[in-house]
Amino acid sequence: MRALTVTPGVKNSIRLDEIDTPTPSSSQALLRVQEIGICGTDLDINQGFYGEAPPGSNYLVTGHESLATVESILGNAHGISRGDLVVPTVRRPDSCMNCLNGESDMCLTGNYREHGIKRLHGFGSEFAVSDVQFLVKVPSKLSDVAVLLEPMSVAEKGVYQAFKIQERMLWKPKRVLILGAGPVGLLTTYLLRLKGLEVVVTATRAKDSA
Repeated sequence: MRALTVTPGVKNSIRLDEIDTPTPSSSQALLRVQEIGICGTDLDINQGFYGEAPPGSNYLVTGHESLATVESILGNAHGISRGDLVVPTVRRPDSCMNCLNGESDMCLTGNYREHGIKRLHGFGSEFAVSDVQFLVKVPSKLSDVAVLLEPMSVAEKGVYQAFKIQERMLWKPKRVLILGAGPVGLLTTYLLRLKGLEVVVTATRAKDSA
């Protein structure tokens, strides 16, 4: 199958490769990838700033933002069936206290794994595998925007944490300043507008070329 791969640590190594179709384990589903997103993390990996291939591999399949269809699965695990539209989450927890409590974003050890970033192949390929328990089923009516679920989760996490921290005191915000109008900045703006807040977004732009 075709896949977008990089050699971690090597600048501008991204390429279209032919690799074997992965074989899912009994706890995984085989996914037919429909769409992937590209973000700053992918660009940094291609610049060689970071990225870590899975053990035993000299390349990393890129792509952590994705939308896929379940190609094959054993039974109906976690309410997921063949043909379902799904978004795989990116991070896989380790055994630290926060990870075991479902807060892998707050991992205490850094020993987590991430699809397309750290020690797990990503979804920038025709087919991919993911643990079934980390698949999010998506209604077909959201198929046009579902690939944005991963960056939306980043925005949602930030908004949730900001409001949670402020529960320590009486806090009734009315206006918000967003620094940056990239995908996460714009998605955060939508979330805050839904909360009824006035939002101001500011951003820089590249200088006009000569």
